[in-house]
Amino acid sequence: IMLARGLSGQLKDAQGAIVNVTSIAGSRVHHFAGTAYATSKAALASLTREMASD
Repeated sequence: IMLARGLSGQLKDAQGAIVNVTSIAGSRVHHFAGTAYATSKAALASLTREMASD
């Protein structure tokens, strides 16, 4: 988060992008995903949406 915020000006100038890779386990229940894994993926997806709106 701190790195993305710190580089936001440079990314805009260079027309760069931040790419976050997550999992479907963040939005659906899967037998392979435990609670901590699914929660972290849902949090990353939410963070990505929030940062995009900033």
